[in-house]
Amino acid sequence: MGSAIADLIPLAIGIAVNPIPIMVVVLLLRSPGARANGLTFLGSWLLGLTFLATVALVTTAAVESIAADRGKTFEAVVKVLLGLLLLILAARKWGKRPQSKDEIDLPKWLTTIETLSQGKTLGLGLFISIINPKHIALTVAAMIAIAEADVATGTAIALLILFIALSSTGVGVPVIYSLVGGEQAQARLGAWKEWLSANNAAILAVLFLVFGVVLLSKGLGDLIG
Repeated sequence: MGSAIADLIPLAIGIAVNPIPIMVVVLLLRSPGARANGLTFLGSWLLGLTFLATVALVTTAAVESIAADRGKTFEAVVKVLLGLLLLILAARKWGKRPQSKDEIDLPKWLTTIETLSQGKTLGLGLFISIINPKHIALTVAAMIAIAEADVATGTAIALLILFIALSSTGVGVPVIYSLVGGEQAQARLGAWKEWLSANNAAILAVLFLVFGVVLLSKGLGDLIG
């Protein structure tokens, strides 16, 4: 179990520090319906990530139980493919990073965040948490780590919950901070948004590179060893 936790923590942090979801929740917390929208997004994020992680865990556990040797080979191949995917994404993000503040070009849909209704905020949270190549890659890798640990069902569920909780700190902390921080929180959230806007591409490129190398090396190690 200890090795599984050691594998889960960095993967969960990789999801937690994803700049885009953090920027989305910060913008929602600066909208007219700030608290309601922030809590709605956090709730839908948790729901979506729970769905994604559960499907990944059930699938990897099933593969592991069908045939131990083949299951391990399959999981090693998945790690290699996920690692290559993250390296490709790293190269793309690094190439798109702005060279100056004048070149910062965020997705146009981000400009409409503050006008979203609660229903659309709910859908956005589900979409961002589930339909995201990075989230999928890191979540699958984390669930493979749980499956490989060969722990009891209760322990596997506890590890799943730990992963989801850690992965949600990036969007959870701003929401909690806005609820208890008052006006000072609004000013601080604005500063966070500006910093993330300027460094979004570079942060993602570094994260993709690090986790891509880790997954690729682990997958190749499992195949060779």
